[in-house]
Amino acid sequence: MNINTSNNNKIKAIKLKDMIIKGYKPSFEDIDILKSIDIDLLSGLACEIRDYFSDGQFELCTIINGKSGKCSENCSFCAQSVHHNTNIEEYDCLENKELTSSALTNYKNGVNRFSIVTSGRKLSANELDIVCGQFEAIKKICPINLCSSNGLLELDQFKKLRSSGVTRYHNNLETSRNFFPNICTSHSFDDKINAIKNAQLAGLSVCSGGIFGLGEDLDDRISMAFSLRDLNVDSVPINILNPITNTPLENNKPLEYDEIRRSISIYRFILPKINIRLAGGRILLSDKGKKAIESGLNSMISGEMLTTSGINTTDDTEMIKNMGFSIKKTNDRNILSDSLENIGEILLSNKNKVSSNTDNDYTKPSQSTLKEELNAMDYKNTSSFFYSKEISDNNQHNFLNRDDAIFVSGCNTDIGKTYISSQIINILKETGISLGYYKPVLSGAYLNNEKLVAGDCDYVVRHSYLDEDPNKLSSYIFKEAYSPHLAARFNNQLIESKKIVKDFKRISSLKDFTIVEGCGGIVCPIYESDNRLLMQEDLIKSMKLNTILVISSDLGSINAAITSYQYCLDKGINILAIIMNKFDINNVKHIDNKRLIEKLTATRVFFAKDTTI
Repeated sequence: MNINTSNNNKIKAIKLKDMIIKGYKPSFEDIDILKSIDIDLLSGLACEIRDYFSDGQFELCTIINGKSGKCSENCSFCAQSVHHNTNIEEYDCLENKELTSSALTNYKNGVNRFSIVTSGRKLSANELDIVCGQFEAIKKICPINLCSSNGLLELDQFKKLRSSGVTRYHNNLETSRNFFPNICTSHSFDDKINAIKNAQLAGLSVCSGGIFGLGEDLDDRISMAFSLRDLNVDSVPINILNPITNTPLENNKPLEYDEIRRSISIYRFILPKINIRLAGGRILLSDKGKKAIESGLNSMISGEMLTTSGINTTDDTEMIKNMGFSIKKTNDRNILSDSLENIGEILLSNKNKVSSNTDNDYTKPSQSTLKEELNAMDYKNTSSFFYSKEISDNNQHNFLNRDDAIFVSGCNTDIGKTYISSQIINILKETGISLGYYKPVLSGAYLNNEKLVAGDCDYVVRHSYLDEDPNKLSSYIFKEAYSPHLAARFNNQLIESKKIVKDFKRISSLKDFTIVEGCGGIVCPIYESDNRLLMQEDLIKSMKLNTILVISSDLGSINAAITSYQYCLDKGINILAIIMNKFDINNVKHIDNKRLIEKLTATRVFFAKDTTI
């Protein structure tokens, strides 16, 4: 190829890339120019397409061989076929314990998807029941996204898988329509397509790709890419043939790495928006697939393959992060939507709340109302493991409270209320509104140059960049780290709710929204005399505020949350949301605590991943 032709092809390839980014769907003829241009140029252009449509997250999935060997089909590449004497381990469906343990381990390692793969043309009715039971068992303990690969199933079988918690089905085309008869004659290319379409009809997303190195040429691979585009699949796994002894393809010559990179890059041009996933055979690549990722990939199968070795997930995660990607987190059942970053969805919504100008009396919810709401929520039949917006919207009580402030309390002291208050201010600032902070009573203040400083207020001022004097953000400041009533008695200080309400109104009148932080846990005596006991709930009601409860995420959080929540109900305090602090999204104990607290309170539970101050 002469220099002029090379430069001309380079210009055409760049133009094609730009057209695809603008929405153009290339034809087979358009792709022809990509077959011969410089491989590094082509890979770079493919990455530009990927990065334009991507959010920078890289998805990891793992598979487990849930049933091995004895397959009736004659796929020429497969070690599990009864037609090939490969001496692999053969077994029927694995036990639930082994599968749930594998899913849990992979979830803790940051893997986004977990798939049970079974050998055979398709599962029998009994085997399908077993596999569905396995998915249901996994779903109960772990929120990892579930995928399944169980052969050429029928529509009703796909529906059953979906009901058990599966969201994606895997069925590879393997190669082009024209080349397919060279690798399999026991089922057809159209059998594959029919299975994919039935999976989609059942409401499942589809993962379908193929194997490079079966003896096909580049045009066959390109043809398969167009077939996948026509089928509107969601994920395309690309396997590289790892020849198995005693299979018909045992002597196939491995593809050159640049040929693999070119094929992957072309796939990104044809399939610009979807996950293209490096799968089996990656262990054959000298760099574990790094150059392949740099050719337009954005996902990968990690860990062991079905009958061949894979690469350790820890090593994969390190490589991917070093390449500048973040690892995509599991968001099955919308857990990520409950990150503290989304707290504005309830704090800045006027739904089910009234204006701060109201003078109406506070309305206490009845116990029967909550019981009716909980009974109406059919948890057995819902597919949602976590909070759904329908639950939240249907269970808001009609409290006549201010909508321009929130009271932040907790189930105990030192639970992270100050940290959470500061974080909420920083999050709401992003909406462009002005934020205020107020702490009615503060104990445990510290001395600075012989001056008493309201420590919690000082923390919020510094970490939320408030132009305020910390000591003017609290009505009563005590040095002693006692309960407010004891600190007041120790200092012979009268605490008046009228002063607190007045100071709150002064601070909140200057801001669009105000965070009011409480003392200790929700059950907190503020002032005690011989004939009077002022409790924290009295202040909350005097200021006419809805409340957020901050709780821990570890063992004991369910008991703490429910007892605090019940106390609030008894005292007529409206809990707008619960926030779990120090939440680890990969910790199944935290996740299950969140689920049960939501179930028992019918209240949205947010989580904060950071720590207390």
